[in-house]
Amino acid sequence: MNTKNNTIFNFKMYVDALKRMRLPGLLYIALTIFITIIIPIGNYLSYISYDEGNISQTTVPILSTFIYMALAYVLCAPSLTLSAFSFLTKRNGSDYFHSFPQTRKCIFTVIMSAVLTWIIGIISACFVSAVIIYSILGKMFVLNIFALFQFLLCVLAASVLVCAACALSCTITGTSFTNFIVTGIILFMPRIMLTFVINTVTNSNVLLSSNEFLPLIDNRYNVVVSTFSCFLEGTYENFTNWSNIIYTFLLGILYIIIARLLYARRESESAGKASIGRKTQNLIRVFIAFPICLLPINFIYDLAINNESAELNPVTIFNCVIFYIVSILCMGIYELLSTQKIKNLKKICSSVIILGIVNVVIIISMTLLYKVEINYAPDANDVKYIQTGAFTNYDSYNYFEQQVCHHKITDPEIIKILTDTLKDNINDSQISDIINDNNRTRVSVQFKSGPILKTRNLLLSNKQLETLNILMEKNKKITEIYSTLPEFNPANMTIYSSWNTSQDEFNKNELRSIYNSLRAEIKTVDTNEWKTLTESRNEKYSMSTSFMLTLEINDINETTITDLPISTLTPKTFVLALNIQNKNTNDNSVTDIKNVLSDLLSAKKTGHELSNPPNCLSVYVTCNDTNGNSKNLIALDYYNDTEFDYNQLAATEEADIEKAIQYIDYAATKTEIEYTETDVIQKNQYTVSYYLEYYDTCYYSSGEIIYFE
Repeated sequence: MNTKNNTIFNFKMYVDALKRMRLPGLLYIALTIFITIIIPIGNYLSYISYDEGNISQTTVPILSTFIYMALAYVLCAPSLTLSAFSFLTKRNGSDYFHSFPQTRKCIFTVIMSAVLTWIIGIISACFVSAVIIYSILGKMFVLNIFALFQFLLCVLAASVLVCAACALSCTITGTSFTNFIVTGIILFMPRIMLTFVINTVTNSNVLLSSNEFLPLIDNRYNVVVSTFSCFLEGTYENFTNWSNIIYTFLLGILYIIIARLLYARRESESAGKASIGRKTQNLIRVFIAFPICLLPINFIYDLAINNESAELNPVTIFNCVIFYIVSILCMGIYELLSTQKIKNLKKICSSVIILGIVNVVIIISMTLLYKVEINYAPDANDVKYIQTGAFTNYDSYNYFEQQVCHHKITDPEIIKILTDTLKDNINDSQISDIINDNNRTRVSVQFKSGPILKTRNLLLSNKQLETLNILMEKNKKITEIYSTLPEFNPANMTIYSSWNTSQDEFNKNELRSIYNSLRAEIKTVDTNEWKTLTESRNEKYSMSTSFMLTLEINDINETTITDLPISTLTPKTFVLALNIQNKNTNDNSVTDIKNVLSDLLSAKKTGHELSNPPNCLSVYVTCNDTNGNSKNLIALDYYNDTEFDYNQLAATEEADIEKAIQYIDYAATKTEIEYTETDVIQKNQYTVSYYLEYYDTCYYSSGEIIYFE
């Protein structure tokens, strides 16, 4: 009698399993290291060749740079797992492994451990090689090691889930074809069904939102599914949260436990068969056909909730019948491909009955779910807090708005307005099409009135928006959000300047000093004025804003890009920026423009031609004062093959060459401005932009200077 060794794990068998997979495993590791190294080297060579040797440090965007690691669970995990369990598709291989003295649970544990070891090795190779290469190129790149670790942990969680799904499919099927089909069903079919239910129900009414509609079964929590959604949507955000990583890990572990139990009960005779039993084959056929039934289910559901878009007529009935016929044909095709026996077609009758029951259950469930959700209207006293963005007519994704969205608002007045609005919207939606009401603005609001957050798209009138904005401005905690900028962190933050014509003129230390000055100064200014200025809705300061910082924060799940205006509202930072700008004015460009202006002035006074005329010349000097007035001191396009009319130039307001030279002379001195609030705010300050281009030699000079009068 053959007795089994009841050990949980066998190390020798584990080493043998690793050796069997060493060829594909080592190839994947080598490929990972190669890609990880070649990307930063290529970027480095591209930057230094483009910038002619000038190197500026940039933060490495984790998701877009390392997105190729999705191959770990898209390619590596399924190929290694299906290969490791491929013996289950052949009778002799299945008999051989099942004859081992170890128990089946031990064999399964050993094989899964070997597969996951290679996966961990591939991911670790990426992490180690990335840390090394980006450390070597540290003068150019800043790598957030913790963010990279979190992303690769997310990749590992997705890989565990894919390995588990593949192993589970191998334990309930017996051919390579059905292995592949069932793996796809396990990974994606539950999500297809849930996504269909959520999107169909939430699209039934403008008030409902798919965001956090059914927590824990949202697609974002499943890293594998959310990855494909990110590729389709063109964004890589919102799928590497810790909650997503934990959820995906737990789901993968659950699948592994189920697969281990099924493997222990699997009969060796199942090798080569489509599935391990008749019931399993029935379920597979139902899942194969179900996606075809989504359109008729959607139509029947719309009829059930009295949706105006649903109209019962012969065409729609015909379409529904056709889709159900096609779903039955898909069952038959799968049965033929998986069993290769025509006589088995009669077995799909039981699957047709099950498919019909599933359709009815889903339609009833969706209808009941819609009725419950659309009638959600909590009283203000029952709401603990709400979360929402700013009450505006436009979408904003800057740092301040994101912080407001994460803030829990407990103000009873705000909550009362929003709960009353929700009740009014529900009543209005039952008697009219409120989505086409152009006099209302849609705002997404989350209500915390129970164990979970409920998200609703409220339609607010202009008067309600105005009232809510006033209440938000009075909220001290929200005020603190707009008065607080994060401490600069080079690992995930980048600062750009938007006012200078040449980014190379401003080094990172100058940009950081301006940012740190602004960060300290906004705490002392009027928060509401600062808030409206950042939203570009303040006429008092918008025209006098000569400088603009752009702050980019690259967190692993969220990227914010925020314009930070520097104006007379923040005079200390304004003067600091002025002095840096004047100090960095290019001496050669000042001399070039002054020589051209002097030549023009001399030719204008004497009536002679230019002393050294180019084939084509463009000269522009523009002045902007603190009151928002803009004036072209000179705007000249000169062509050598056309007659130049100096009298016409002298008669125009755009020919103040003397004034232009005066400002250019000031640029040559580059006098440092001393800070006094009175000078900055009350004196006439001019920002003079100049532009000079010789078309015949492709010579270009430009710049910007600051002048006080």
